[in-house]
This record gives sequence, C-alpha cells and structure tokens, in this order.
Amino acid sequence: MMRVLNATIATALVTACASAPAPMRAPDNEPVRNIIFMVADGAGFGVWTAAAYGTDAPLSVDRMPVSGMVDTRSAHHKVTDSAAGASVYATGERTMNRTISVGGNCPLPSSRDTLATGFPSGCEPLETWFALARSKGKAAGIGTTTAVVDATPAAFVAHSPSRYWSNDIAAQLAAANLDVLMGGGHSWFAGATRADGRDLLADMCANADCITTAAQLAAVTPADRPLIGLFSPADMDAEEQRPVALPDMVRAALDRLARDPDGFVALFESEATDNATHANAPLERVTADILEFDRAVGVVLDFAARTPGTLVIVTADHETGGFSLVESRDDFTVQYTTRGHTAEMVPLFAFGPQASRFAGFMNNYEVGRTLFDIVRAW
Repeated sequence: MMRVLNATIATALVTACASAPAPMRAPDNEPVRNIIFMVADGAGFGVWTAAAYGTDAPLSVDRMPVSGMVDTRSAHHKVTDSAAGASVYATGERTMNRTISVGGNCPLPSSRDTLATGFPSGCEPLETWFALARSKGKAAGIGTTTAVVDATPAAFVAHSPSRYWSNDIAAQLAAANLDVLMGGGHSWFAGATRADGRDLLADMCANADCITTAAQLAAVTPADRPLIGLFSPADMDAEEQRPVALPDMVRAALDRLARDPDGFVALFESEATDNATHANAPLERVTADILEFDRAVGVVLDFAARTPGTLVIVTADHETGGFSLVESRDDFTVQYTTRGHTAEMVPLFAFGPQASRFAGFMNNYEVGRTLFDIVRAW
C-alpha cells in the first residue's frame, strides 16, 4: 500500500486540544536493541480524540515523532477480532478470527469450550517475532490488564485454533518461561481451579519472584529471576477496582527486562479501552481508561529516552464500538454505532531507531513483518 500519508496527519487527529511538546528524537539508523509494543485494545481515532479533550496536559503519544494509520482486517473478514488482530502483529500474517497465531486457513472449533480438543489437520503454528527474539538471547515480557491467557497477550507466545482454549494457552505460557508475565488470570494456572488439576503456578513460582498485590508490586526489587504477577482470577478489568494500575506494571516490567545485557522485547496492553467500548460506556469511563494507557506510554517513553536503541510502537488491534464524538449543544457527547468491532483504521505512533518504517498507511501484516525484519537482523 502506498505510504504517502504525511506522518503528522494522524497526530493532528488526536491532538485536538492540548499543545504538543516537542517530539522526542532518536537516530533512525541506530541499531534496535529493545522493542516495546503497546496495544490499546479497541482504541480508534475517536478514543484518542477523547483523550486529547480529556486532559489539559499534553498526551504522552504527542512526544512520538512518527505516526500513521493501520488497516486491521483479518484473513477472511474486513472486521477482525482481538485474536486475529494480535496474531497478525505477532506473526506478520493475517489469520482467521478467533485463532491464536496459527495459519490463515485453520478450521474453527464450533464452541467456546475452554478445553483443547486437538489441533485440526492443517492447522499449523506460525512463528512469532517474540519467539525469534528469544532464540537470539533476548529477554521477553508481557503485561496486560486482562487475563494473560486472553487473545492479545496469548498471540505473542501461544498457538491455538481457538482463543477460548484457556487451559492449554496457560500451559503454553507456563512452558515459555517468560522473564516477565503480569496481568490477571491466576485461575488458569492454579491446580485448585484448573480443569486438569495441574498446578502450573507452583511450578512457575518455584523459580521466579511471584507477586499478587499492588503492595508487593510496589516493593519489587529487580532481580535476574523471572517476575510473575497474577493479580486476579480472570480479567482484572472485571474487578470493581482494578487491583493494579498498568503504568505500575510497566515500570516494574521494564526494571526487570532492562537487566538483560542482550536487550528485550515486550508487549504491554490495556484491555480496559476495549471492555469500555464494547459496553458502550460513558465518555468519562473511556477517557479515564485511555488516559491511564497514555500514562503507561509515558513510562515507556521515559525509559526509551534514557535507553538508546529502544523502539516503541503504540497502536490498537482494531476499533470497537464505532466510538465517535458528536455535537451536543455547545459541547460534544459520545455516540456509538455498535457493541462489536468495526473495520475502521486505527492510529499508530512510533519512536526510536527505525521508527520511520512505521509512518503513513500500513496494513497490519506490514507492521508484523517489519518487526520480524528488525528481529531477524539481530
């Protein structure tokens, strides 16, 4: 696809209120050492516009000098879901909705059963740039506000014909021995709540620093052992008050990952933006969720500013809700068109070495393939 969109257009669409600070600068030809990929699940241009109007301070993404737009379609549908939307970023290949990093012609199971029933014939796992980076000695970490077995985080580590096979996805995450794994979903790992009775959590914590509360997260001292924080039985956003904040998870994750002398790859996700727009939540709730994500972006950019060679990508897997801001007397209000996903493009922001490769119009598979190119060069 032609990449003729001026890189400032997308930024202009989401900075309707605050005056932007001077963008950060990094040598574009500097070697990439670390990759931090951030996903505001379901957040399209409307949600970022709400963020700009929702604060008097500049947004963190205003500091990122490169921006663009992403076509989010999946292998056989113009409207993707989070499973295919994350899988294409992780593998560089468009896949079928509801599948996790497997080939694009994988037949779908007929139910939402959480127990695996075996891979259908011809359903082959796709390599992820996360796995390739780890094979080259890089550390790897995931932090999310949802259950770690959910579609977006799972796509970077696991492979499954069904996004709903949470028991098997948990086993794959446990076997991956990530350097950082934080989010919700401990019920899929604990022997007392797993269908097969396997105590994956005990096995993982035998060789890791395991935490379960915000106080423990605040007290974490970075060490060379893996850091595992599972703060709720399932999606943290299902709790009346989320047990921990995304910026705090991101800060602790970066402190641990930065200890690896070979560099690292990381995925950080806010599920809250998707949950809110699926629910057609009030403007105030959506704005609070995207501003929390933007604060997490700020934590990452502060790290990148003092850590040469760090490439940061901020985007979404798809748009949810048909979220738009419409005229209402002398102000505006939120208007939704659906409780599902839409085919609308989503913004992308980038900072760091080779960030210019992500400017303008991109297909989602181009984002994944470009990241693969960078990792292959390590």
